[in-house]
Amino acid sequence: MKNRSIPVPEPRVEKPPGRNLQLAWATAFAINLLLPSFFGLMFLGSVSAIVGACIAIVIMYFLGHFVCEIRPRLGITLVIGAEHIGVAQLFPILQVVAGLVGLSLGSALGLLKNLKVMDNAHLPNAVTLAGGLLLTLFVGGVLALMALAAGRIDRCSRPQDYL
Repeated sequence: MKNRSIPVPEPRVEKPPGRNLQLAWATAFAINLLLPSFFGLMFLGSVSAIVGACIAIVIMYFLGHFVCEIRPRLGITLVIGAEHIGVAQLFPILQVVAGLVGLSLGSALGLLKNLKVMDNAHLPNAVTLAGGLLLTLFVGGVLALMALAAGRIDRCSRPQDYL
């Protein structure tokens, strides 16, 4: 008589998301730059402000990268939410709200200067490196918080997908 044992499945070992999560973050971040960059350029009144905004974009990218590396579960939430926010650019209400919050904060801190654009229209502009940097960090921070909230809502509404 042969010894026929029942095969026992190997325990499933979860691998940390690692590189796939980093790639997902880079993709979601790039998609989320489209509309805010377009609108943001209207409020940057000098080359130094644009340089400040570029520095802020790099900071925001590496903050997200750091979150994905150090806290993968939070990183997954951030990436999922960033994907939702990216799709929301089709109807850019969230992006406009984030921009208005950023402009309000920038105005309160004295980072903006009203420039006459046409006839009687005045458009607030950041004209310094610090102004561009902080204004972009404000708007990016608001969008990142919205992404975390959207990702958390998604994870709570479909917990079976994230086990």
